[in-house]
Amino acid sequence: MLSTPLLPAHQKERAKLVEFAGWLLPLHYGSILDEARTVRTRCGLFDVSHMGRLVVKGPTAATALDQLLTQPVASLAVGQVRYGFLCNERAGIIDDLTVARLAEHEFLLVVNAGRRQEDLQWLQHHLPSAVSVEDQTVTTAMLAVQGPDAIAVVDKLADGEEKPGSLKRFRAGFFSLCGVRCLVSRTGYTGEDGVEIVCPAEAADTVWSALRAEGVSPCGLGARDILRVEAGFCLYGHELDDTTTPAEANLLRFVALEKPFLGREALLAQ
Repeated sequence: MLSTPLLPAHQKERAKLVEFAGWLLPLHYGSILDEARTVRTRCGLFDVSHMGRLVVKGPTAATALDQLLTQPVASLAVGQVRYGFLCNERAGIIDDLTVARLAEHEFLLVVNAGRRQEDLQWLQHHLPSAVSVEDQTVTTAMLAVQGPDAIAVVDKLADGEEKPGSLKRFRAGFFSLCGVRCLVSRTGYTGEDGVEIVCPAEAADTVWSALRAEGVSPCGLGARDILRVEAGFCLYGHELDDTTTPAEANLLRFVALEKPFLGREALLAQ
């Protein structure tokens, strides 16, 4: 079983740990309902390091990803994030994910923990040799700070004049937080405002401890599930799988049918 770099912090907080998608993760730190209410009213802190982080690079990375993902990739501006699907030839959803353009020829795909290996193999098989895919899940950590107070709290940790609060929704950028260079995106899985933070694995405890020092409460998988259901967000393996198409899931708003992608013909026929 895999564990995140923050396992010692969870143990110190006396979290109830459970297995999820091959990872040992906190279910709650005392009360699932209290944690959900904290995110809705103030601010909550999640360790989401189990989410897969795949970096795709190459001079033709944008056009190659465009052929695989249901959302346009080549038209993304640097720092822009989109949510979409990776589909098979039958239009079944292999995974739902976010894609962020980090540079002209570099993209970050955040995928589901239970689909990381399948996604990696699928991309390696379908992308041209000039485009590389690197799995950075183990070498990095990912934290989510969610709730009405999230932006103000994260801005307090920012070094210098550039603040994550300057980001619009579904935008991302690099910031220094408590001395750690982090990729911060104004995204989340709770229905609240907030950010997701990717940092080096060895610096995860520094960022976590700084947020805890600001009074941000840790939250586990239980609260995360309540929050995403209330917000109407799908979870892969529950509402989505590789036999379900975006049309059947009522998620065609995340599909650009006007562009080619793997599974498009099957989806049009459906």
